[in-house]
Amino acid sequence: MYADRMSDAMQQAIADILTRHVEEADDAAASTIEVLKKSYNVLIPAQRKQLIKALESEMPEHAKNLEFEQAAATRDEIVRVKELGKV
Repeated sequence: MYADRMSDAMQQAIADILTRHVEEADDAAASTIEVLKKSYNVLIPAQRKQLIKALESEMPEHAKNLEFEQAAATRDEIVRVKELGKV
């Protein structure tokens, strides 16, 4: 798209696209984490370790693919699972 100046309609369209992209990325990250959590019992220490290991290997992949929202959500889930082990 080319223009001498950005119109209000252009600005609104671009903001809508960015907002939708962020929301879709957040939804995808949440669903991926949910699938992982359902396959592990975090109350069993060995399975909790496996889940943390799986999440830790997934996080750099998201960052490498420029999926920073998913990487951050994965990081937050790692912290949460580790906290469950301390209780």
